[in-house]
Amino acid sequence: RIAEMKALGVPILVGHSRKSFLAQEPGDRDQSTLRWSLHLRAEQVDYIRVHDVAAHVRLFAEVA
Repeated sequence: RIAEMKALGVPILVGHSRKSFLAQEPGDRDQSTLRWSLHLRAEQVDYIRVHDVAAHVRLFAEVA
């Protein structure tokens, strides 16, 4: 429902990093976080809160 929130005209922050709903096994959560971050970036979320900043910088540089 990000589009609905964007329509409010306020910045959107999502803190999804390493959450249990991303993957059952804690070791799988970083990869799931990266995949969701790509989706959130495509949805034009203003801020994405993550634990592994370096991995996100590398990922976003690759897809830029």
